[in-house]
Amino acid sequence: LTQLLLLRRTSAYGCEITPDADGHVNIPHSWTSIGLGAFTGCTALRSVSIPKSITSIGGSAFYGCSGLTDIAIPDNVMNLGDYAFWRCSNLINVSIGAGITSIGEAVFGRCTSLAGITIPDTVTRIGEKAFRDCTSLTSITFPDSVTSIGADAFIRCENLANVTIANGLASIGANAFSGIAEGAVIADNDSLPDDWEITNFGDVFFSNG
Repeated sequence: LTQLLLLRRTSAYGCEITPDADGHVNIPHSWTSIGLGAFTGCTALRSVSIPKSITSIGGSAFYGCSGLTDIAIPDNVMNLGDYAFWRCSNLINVSIGAGITSIGEAVFGRCTSLAGITIPDTVTRIGEKAFRDCTSLTSITFPDSVTSIGADAFIRCENLANVTIANGLASIGANAFSGIAEGAVIADNDSLPDDWEITNFGDVFFSNG
């Protein structure tokens, strides 16, 4: 029975734990990870409490949880899987703990209600499509710890009007900021290499060509 439960926690899709009448889920302290697809498509989920025992949130763990409005990722979480919160269309507030060093591929992609997010100074990498189509996002500040931003990371964030680039930034992927707000204000802190330049907002935002 124990083996079956462990298997289910890493491979099941749906509401791994049924939300209560208020749409809330308390993750058990006995869990050390939230597995692959654990709450995929769990539209009844409104909020979730993640205990200090959790060190990893698996890929697609909360994919398509359209009722989820807030998420606080505690400092003990060290791994955030790809597509973890993809298409959480009503997710407004996100707190990322200091244990996270990388925001992987499409983690918050198509979170169309996400209006702001604070990236902790432990993060060094923003993955491809990490915030793709976050159409309510208006500003983003990267701490100096961020060294790379992946391709399409903020593509079609059409209301993103203020971007502060980290001093430690070494690479920006193709179309990372394509389609953000026209006339967006960019502060690069003199961090971009001499052979990089800002090009047009609607196509390739940054270029080294």
